[in-house]
Amino acid sequence: MTEENTASSGDQPPRLDPAGVVREVTDVSDHMMQLLELPEANVERPLPPDRSFCPDGGGSELASVTDLWRATRAPEEDMEAAMDRLHRALSDEGWTVVMFEPNSSDAQSLELQVEKEAEGLFAYARFADARTGRLAEGQESEISVSVFTSCFEDTSKS
Repeated sequence: MTEENTASSGDQPPRLDPAGVVREVTDVSDHMMQLLELPEANVERPLPPDRSFCPDGGGSELASVTDLWRATRAPEEDMEAAMDRLHRALSDEGWTVVMFEPNSSDAQSLELQVEKEAEGLFAYARFADARTGRLAEGQESEISVSVFTSCFEDTSKS
């Protein structure tokens, strides 16, 4: 969701082509995978990025695009270093870091929340570390990532 696409008057959501937004979210998500520098074989993307709906409360439906994936089967030290790399790189690339600390879950997973609010892009990365002893029995360490957009008006519906 590039800046020229997000310009709107007042509080109106931007009007965007969802196919273009899916491509942009995929590009951002793939870039984050590369920044982790973990083997591609360890990355699981169960579903491709896709549009979903976020009701605006006014009777019409707005769309958002989300991509979810995770990195597994890597040494915890490598995953921890990958989170540090992701944090530094995204900050250097102009993302606003909202959070980079253990979250409030029982597992106290290391969580990175970043945003490019003006572009309507957001991402969460969470490192669930089995070394802490706080994960459910049998759960392995993983980094889970969610890249998503703010709500927009779907121009393919017009």
